[in-house]
Amino acid sequence: MMQQLAPLPVSEPNFANLRHDGNLYIDKTGLLLKLIREGRWYFLARPRRFGKSLTVSTPEAMFKGETDLFSGLEAEAWVAEQAKHPAPVVHLDLSLWDTTGSPEMLNAWLIEELLALAEHYSLSLSAKSTSAQTFSFLLRKLCQAHGQVAVFIDEYDAPILAQLDNPSKIDRFRTALREFYKILKGSASLIRFVFLTGISKFTKTGIFSALNNLDDISMNTEFGAIMGYTERELQYYFNDYIKQSARYLNYDNEDKLIQDIKNYYDGYSFDGQSRIYNPYSIVNFFKNTKFKNYWYESGATSSIANYFKKCNIENPDVYRKCIVSPDFLSTYEIEKTTVESFLFQAGYLTLAKVEDNKIVLDYPNREIINSMAHMFMSHIYKIPKYTDLAEAIRKAIAECNIDKVIEHYNTELAAIPYADFQNTGEDLYRAAFLLLLRSASLNVYSEVPTKNGRSDLIIKMPEAIFILEFNVVRNKNELPKKIQAGIKQFQAKNYKTPYTHAKRKIFSYLVIIDAIEHVAKAYAIDKALEEKKRNQ
Repeated sequence: MMQQLAPLPVSEPNFANLRHDGNLYIDKTGLLLKLIREGRWYFLARPRRFGKSLTVSTPEAMFKGETDLFSGLEAEAWVAEQAKHPAPVVHLDLSLWDTTGSPEMLNAWLIEELLALAEHYSLSLSAKSTSAQTFSFLLRKLCQAHGQVAVFIDEYDAPILAQLDNPSKIDRFRTALREFYKILKGSASLIRFVFLTGISKFTKTGIFSALNNLDDISMNTEFGAIMGYTERELQYYFNDYIKQSARYLNYDNEDKLIQDIKNYYDGYSFDGQSRIYNPYSIVNFFKNTKFKNYWYESGATSSIANYFKKCNIENPDVYRKCIVSPDFLSTYEIEKTTVESFLFQAGYLTLAKVEDNKIVLDYPNREIINSMAHMFMSHIYKIPKYTDLAEAIRKAIAECNIDKVIEHYNTELAAIPYADFQNTGEDLYRAAFLLLLRSASLNVYSEVPTKNGRSDLIIKMPEAIFILEFNVVRNKNELPKKIQAGIKQFQAKNYKTPYTHAKRKIFSYLVIIDAIEHVAKAYAIDKALEEKKRNQ
């Protein structure tokens, strides 16, 4: 039976509730205090379920001077002093608005929220014709009655992001929000602190064209770890959960579990330096003591899949090690941005490396890599019962039965519309195989660099390593030449060399795809080389 530990904040986005309930809290108040001391106007973009609401509600409680919530935290002394003269707070969460509504309905909803805030502070405030006018009057009255106001707006871009499938509506929502947000700059003398969060940076310039004094800390190295968990935080705050999970999952040692957690959920970077664990997935992993794609499964995956379809993307691996310029996020409006910029903001890509004149993007961890495979198998390739196929693949690999693996791969190819493979080369066939293996949660790697070249696919199992090279034939007369060329390439490039000391069996195969028949066949390279040697 597991010991009783501090409750995990699985679905609690509010700092006050979290602290009152005694939930585990990873202390970020030192970074938030740095924000408050060094500036007044901030904007921060992060993907969904990365802790934006918790982050916003924490300085809200700080400005209110709620001392009982900060016992033992880094900001305790500052909050105790602030409690002597608490600031009035305006906190709006635009993700709570009914996204099926119109801009006019959004305007009415904002007015209702502002009137409720006025009532909370016992202020007499009548609704104006627009939410912007009501906002202006509320800020003025709050300041007159209680002093300068702290303003927090969470998910500022939610009404716009909800319209991505309806581009004709986006401009209307953008105009409505621009009028509302520009009140902030015009009310600067009434405001002590402003903090806005959202998913996208793209609409920031369009919406905030009149609010150019916001300090965008989204990629600031000082605040790269303001959301999510660092390696140190994981091992310090979750130490008891790590011990408990290691016992439950029968790990020989905790270090091995930590490494597996790192591979599955770490790897996010928003500044090119800090490496961050996905907070939502980490908390759910320790709650369920099971490796699973928690973050991916918590979102609307069909909308991302529709985006891939709209952009005619058939192979997600084209965005691995993707090189972009430092201004890759400079697009003003999200509906006009590049795919890699969109995927970065959505949380599917991260900063793998940052240099002076280029940025390398990549998928952050195994959760995202596997999730992309599931998305493509289900929504793009639309393979029926692909989970059964994936399980069969896993069993065949465990048995070192490559012929059976290829048989299942051919089942996948047969389910993909033939037209999808027209005018394509080796890449798409290899991608389909790669995604099938990843959907089986196998440790598979593509385009693996060696001293002499790159091997197409590597599958790593506890007892064996599989090295696969792909080739496509569009004419049966090509087959003998392709086989010989593939074997010669494998021999010349010495793809096995990096793994000869791994103390695992090494299997090498050439996978030939007949593009006419739409089927694949595997050829054992080691066997072919032995036969060649005997015949010499």
